[in-house]
Amino acid sequence: MTEEGSQSGLIYEKYYKGSDRIDVGAYFNNFRDTIKNSSFHKHFQSQDELDMIRCIGRDVDREKFELLENYCSIDKLTVCGELEKIPNKNVYDWCKDPDDSLLGEEINLQTVHDTKQRNLLKNYQLHGKYKSEKPISYDQETETDSELLEPENDVLIYVRVYVPFTSRHKQSTGALGTLSVNYAIALHGSQTLDALKDKISCPSDHSISTEMSSNPVRQRTKNAKDVYKSGFFFIEDTFYNDSREPGNKDNSKVIREWASSKNYGTYKTAKMEETRIDSLILRFGYPWVYQHQGDCEHLICFSDARLVNPTDILNKTCYPQIVRIKPRPTRYCMTCGIYHVSWVMTSNDRLPHNPCLFCESCFKSYNYIDGEKIGSFQAYPYPYDCDLLPK
Repeated sequence: MTEEGSQSGLIYEKYYKGSDRIDVGAYFNNFRDTIKNSSFHKHFQSQDELDMIRCIGRDVDREKFELLENYCSIDKLTVCGELEKIPNKNVYDWCKDPDDSLLGEEINLQTVHDTKQRNLLKNYQLHGKYKSEKPISYDQETETDSELLEPENDVLIYVRVYVPFTSRHKQSTGALGTLSVNYAIALHGSQTLDALKDKISCPSDHSISTEMSSNPVRQRTKNAKDVYKSGFFFIEDTFYNDSREPGNKDNSKVIREWASSKNYGTYKTAKMEETRIDSLILRFGYPWVYQHQGDCEHLICFSDARLVNPTDILNKTCYPQIVRIKPRPTRYCMTCGIYHVSWVMTSNDRLPHNPCLFCESCFKSYNYIDGEKIGSFQAYPYPYDCDLLPK
């Protein structure tokens, strides 16, 4: 970013903190060299016991090595009366309340006292980094004809995608909503930004909102994502536009012109389909923007990056993949509270809410008599995926 352009970054600098700018490709090139030049890397490459002995750096015979191996066993890291090991590594199992029967009265520890007090509080919630997010498990898919990731060489990068906010949402509710994560996506470094764009799912990508109060019949139409394919990522000082289709527009143009007129600097543009993830220079933990459908914006955050492990899914075709997702409650009808939402109504003076959410039954029975519209209002089909409707 230029010195003049960096002024716009200062707007958010006081609110958000991230890492220093990191050249992802150069960083992991240096990291690979460090690992390959270490003696421990040679140890992991070979399971030969003699190589393990050499790593110690001293003259140790086999008998002493076996004795040392026994002393250093993780089974020695226990004490008498200790609770049993947790067999399941799922974070949600760790959050369960411990069994008080295992905590004797004679144990005079503050941690034991606090645990008992915590279990007495019915509404207590254990706070964890990912407690509100559900991890997604995948089966290993290693097809013989598919290209595989190489452990200790390829890079995995994690991106957190937040719930969207739009100007339309602000007009109808008066607010942009609460910032909340939607899911986390894992990509390998050789993938391009358009793969990330295609993996992000948003309600505004589904049905095209059309005013249908005069003829409220939901029909199968094209999804908005198949009609309006333009979009961009804004990362650091660059707008990465989707230029895969000839009809795609540069939605960043009006923003760049506005920034220039306000002396916020000039910004670069690039094609997301030509930009590899590991070629980015960015700050981890800092919010960037994904924009599509004209005015629907998502904050995204590059949260982590690491080398691939042998236990990871190595099939390249399995990426990008959602690794964690935050469950969302179903939206129910504001009249009956029983059935899910099918219609969104606005500008109706017969209703206390604007907008108001209706199920199919309540919508028809309250707003129509013999198929004729009562009063003046506007009605839109609630966002849905047209591909799921019957043909």
